[in-house]
Amino acid sequence: MKNKLLKLFGASTKKIPDSVKKELMEQFPEAINIEWDVKDDFYEAIFYVNEVEYIAKVSDEEGLTGYKKNLKLDELPEIIKVECEQTGEIMNAIAIHTKSSVLYEVIIRDKEFNRTLLLLSKNGELLESSSI
Repeated sequence: MKNKLLKLFGASTKKIPDSVKKELMEQFPEAINIEWDVKDDFYEAIFYVNEVEYIAKVSDEEGLTGYKKNLKLDELPEIIKVECEQTGEIMNAIAIHTKSSVLYEVIIRDKEFNRTLLLLSKNGELLESSSI
């Protein structure tokens, strides 16, 4: 009966290793409202720091492998902002941090209200573009 109620109300029954939880808290000690999901070979945590949403990937073997952070427009590097504003209005921006780089995922809306998802390097180089 208890398991049926947990499933009905969406309560999590996922077992997250203590080492994974510890790694997240070492990297993001101010994280609150943490929600965990189990992926193929890693754990994903969605949480907030200072009212900003983050999504982190944590491996039991490798620790924190990367994270995404929602950005306010004034947090977007100027070189990225200038490149994107040539295409249209910036609707949303996310910084994607890996162990070796930072990328930026930006949603742009043009004058006809068409939306485009851009993936840019930290130097403003366009890596991918797709209509959404």
